[in-house]
Amino acid sequence: MEELYPVIPNSPRTTLTAPIDEDDDEIQVAELSILPPGPNEATLGLDPATAETVRYEDKSAESGPGSITGVTRGFQGTAIAWAAQTSISRTITAYDFDGLRQNINDATVLEDQTEGETLADYDLVRLASDGSWYLTDATAYSTTAGQIGVRIRSGTIQIAGKVTNPAWTLTVSKPVYISDTAGAPSSSPGANKRRIGNAVSATSFLLTPKFESDLIQAGITIFSDNINHLTVKTPIAFTAVYLSEYAIASYDWDFGDGSAHSSERSPVHTYTTADDYEAVLTLTDTQGNQKKARYSLNVHALSSTNIQGVSPGETVISRSSHVLNVNIDNFPDLPLSEEVVGRSSHVLNVNIDNFPDLPTPDPVISRIGHTITIVNT
Repeated sequence: MEELYPVIPNSPRTTLTAPIDEDDDEIQVAELSILPPGPNEATLGLDPATAETVRYEDKSAESGPGSITGVTRGFQGTAIAWAAQTSISRTITAYDFDGLRQNINDATVLEDQTEGETLADYDLVRLASDGSWYLTDATAYSTTAGQIGVRIRSGTIQIAGKVTNPAWTLTVSKPVYISDTAGAPSSSPGANKRRIGNAVSATSFLLTPKFESDLIQAGITIFSDNINHLTVKTPIAFTAVYLSEYAIASYDWDFGDGSAHSSERSPVHTYTTADDYEAVLTLTDTQGNQKKARYSLNVHALSSTNIQGVSPGETVISRSSHVLNVNIDNFPDLPLSEEVVGRSSHVLNVNIDNFPDLPTPDPVISRIGHTITIVNT
């Protein structure tokens, strides 16, 4: 990349306060504020036929009379002697324009490239491991991978920006792909679906300088009544979230526990064994493109609940001190919003699944609001 230098609006002028010959590397001027800080350029003289552009490294002061130092004479033009009162200014030079053009080319166009086979102008090409350019072909993955470009003339490959070929027929505002026809772009995906840009007209597209196509972006969200402490026997709602170039045709959920897969977008699944699991979602779009998303889950066993004042093996009877809190860990299938009194459908059996540390035989408990009181059976 060429080094470019700042300019000053309207290119104001100052003058030399002393004459210089063609070898002087310090130039005295009347007003230093007219010239930008170094390193930079300045042009001596007003006649385009004899003007000389110099490059300087520094200024002796920010403003007022002083000198520019470390001057390279004849940076552009021919170094000659100049008299006092000669005009000097920071004008836009051929170096500025050429440097800008070269930097743009360096970012978007590669010159002096090696062509590994016979290529024509506007062929779609790929850079191979041998450093040469070859025709693309979507029927083989190896000819769609890596850096893609367009051959715009012999030895010159454009790798980014707007490319125009009157012979192309593209669909405006739609993706452009490597096609199954060697060296040709297309508005339809080829066998290996490599997207290379977007069409801005029927004959032009913006070539995107990226190495891989990502037609689907996918993720997973989950919801549970106790999202921060997932437990067995607690339903977990999964949802697929995604952005896709094409419509999603199918969903495949593998919950990681050996259970049947689900094809819903938002399935509900319940784990029955405490363990670490990885749920895997596979999305497939209408063009056959696929994307996987993964979600790691730590599913815990049901919490045990100790009863204050009860010894192991003791038969539990009705005692006010034997009050238990009902929560989602113990009874995930019960609502906790209403107060339940004296209904047989709401009688719970205390057993090893719910409260593994309680004594046996299983006493019957009844629930009032959000507590259950042990009673004699």
